[in-house]
Order: sequence, then structure tokens, then C-alpha cells
Amino acid sequence: MCFLRKFIKETAKQTKDIIMLEVTAIIITTCLLTMIVNTLRDARQVTNNGV
Repeated sequence: MCFLRKFIKETAKQTKDIIMLEVTAIIITTCLLTMIVNTLRDARQVTNNGV
């Protein structure tokens, strides 16, 4: 019983770590996509202003 409880606790800890990693990855990806979109938008505005 103690072993099972310890196993569940470890699994929960790993699951929490995995969730944190996934959340961090999602945040980083969102930031990168936003930066790329902003850069493309700026480049398009510069091109339009140049013409």
C-alpha cells in the first residue's frame, strides 16, 4: 500500500512537471509566432510605404 501511494505521488509529480513543460512550450511558441507575425506585418508596411 505504501509503495502504491509513493508510486502515485511520483506519477503525479512527473505529470505536473510534464504539464509545466507543455505550458512553457505553448507560451514560448505563442511568443515566437507573435514575433514572426509582427515582423512580417512591419516588413509589409515598410514595403507598402516604400512603394
